Amino acid sequence: MDDKEFRKIKKDSTTLINYYWDICTKNIPSNPLFTIENQYVEGDRKLVGFNFDFLRKRIHKYIKHPVATKIFNNHAYVRTILCEVVLTARQLGVMPPTDIRWLKLYNRTAYAFIQNIGRPSLFSEGLGPISHYLIEVKLGKPLEEPDFNIGLVGFEYELLSFAMTEARQKAAEDVNSIIRVVEFTDKELNNGSYNSKNNYKDDFKYSDDHVFDMVSVEIPQDEIQKNKQKGF
Repeated sequence: MDDKEFRKIKKDSTTLINYYWDICTKNIPSNPLFTIENQYVEGDRKLVGFNFDFLRKRIHKYIKHPVATKIFNNHAYVRTILCEVVLTARQLGVMPPTDIRWLKLYNRTAYAFIQNIGRPSLFSEGLGPISHYLIEVKLGKPLEEPDFNIGLVGFEYELLSFAMTEARQKAAEDVNSIIRVVEFTDKELNNGSYNSKNNYKDDFKYSDDHVFDMVSVEIPQDEIQKNKQKGF
């Protein structure tokens, strides 16, 4: 891609981003779905006001581009295609999630998924499609059968990483055993002349006696491979 083509694509991208925000900001004051009373409306809001003919023309300008064709040939689902589109676009420059924050007002699930692309930690909305995308990248071809093994292995790993060691569990039990009930008389409460009957230094002494190290969990390689192979 030469500089001239790059600048042209960048200009089209900026035009679309501005277009989305313009439509969104016009919808907010005029569409009853965006009022305070309807801020927790269930489901997705309709994309009212968007000119889909205008948007389709923009898409068709690039849909047969060699880069786009390669992406379509390597992925089976819309959301796995979106993963590759976003990551490919970022090779040409910064594409911050804030550019698509307008989408959150219409489809929170889609926004959560897209803004997670390329990040090590995910919202649950992105777990499935990003897991499947990684498998397709590994295979180098589209995979029609959904495969979430990578996500499940990672989810299990994160759960196990919060497991309590015996030392941490003992420390928690010791805390419960030294907590004292603090009681005040009505007179003390009314005039505010009360003092704690606890020795706060004793209450927090346990923190110096115990080490709260995060447990390190290693998942055996054969277990990881076994979970990956289930989808193939």
